[in-house]
Amino acid sequence: MKSQFQPWTARTTPRTANLVDISSARPSAVDSDISHYRLPEADYIVLGLTRDLGFNAMRAADRLRGELRLGVISLDDLSDIPYRRLAHVLSDVLAVTVVEPGNEAGLHEPFSLMLRRALREESQRSDWPWATGSIPRIYTALRVNDGCKLRVEDMEAAARAMKYYGPDIIWIGAEEGESREVVPMPPMPPPIDAA
Repeated sequence: MKSQFQPWTARTTPRTANLVDISSARPSAVDSDISHYRLPEADYIVLGLTRDLGFNAMRAADRLRGELRLGVISLDDLSDIPYRRLAHVLSDVLAVTVVEPGNEAGLHEPFSLMLRRALREESQRSDWPWATGSIPRIYTALRVNDGCKLRVEDMEAAARAMKYYGPDIIWIGAEEGESREVVPMPPMPPPIDAA
């Protein structure tokens, strides 16, 4: 029986789970519904639709390398999400920020809530690698408006909110030409992954 208080340790098996690495895949080779960037070494994940994240999420992961290990998972659409596969990929990260899709996605409830429910269900199975019911923290990133373009700074703010225990729901994005702070950052507590 698994202990309820099992400490977090690094996973020993790779977490590829049939995902396509978007940094090395040719455009014609991307035939999967889920793509990733810097996933094997990531402690924190930004998850969203490919059209919402774009290359700015990958740029943010590259820019933050000295500060935190950020990975990106992008989905082509939300019509038939393989939640079980996604849950096992996310099983050993510390936190996930879900960039909620715009209103045109046709969801009846927030995607972050659906993901949390799927992770909870998977964490009850006997093949779950950690303590029963133990899942990563889930954050929700809402866009200021559906027409806003997500910037590298937005992705960095979402990543820092995960590392420094920011609010569970953050607002990201700004209208063109707008130059205001994306996420107000409180005084920084020590990072959770500091030795």
